[in-house]
Amino acid sequence: MSDFLEKALSASRESKQIEFKCRFDPASKGEWCEVIKDIVAIANSGGGIVVFGVNDDGSLSGFALDAISRIDLADLSSKITKYTGCVDPLVEIEDIEREGQVLPAFIIRPAA
Repeated sequence: MSDFLEKALSASRESKQIEFKCRFDPASKGEWCEVIKDIVAIANSGGGIVVFGVNDDGSLSGFALDAISRIDLADLSSKITKYTGCVDPLVEIEDIEREGQVLPAFIIRPAA
């Protein structure tokens, strides 16, 4: 398990390496822009993780996460390339379990 995953499992607040998103609608172009902005910032800060379904204070948001769980890594990579021009987006998609709930997460490696 990556260090970012381990930190995200117990984090009670966000940090420069951990970003919580209480909700995310993959059908929304505006929300994609926000998520990609976070991915780029985290990659430029040494890497980290974006965890969906968690409020800023670390509590579970309770929002439906099905659409996020269906995001294909190729589609995510394509969107990052479209907005940034970066061909190697440095992102993986993983599910983590927090407080008994499975949450989708984007693990972001550090940018070169």
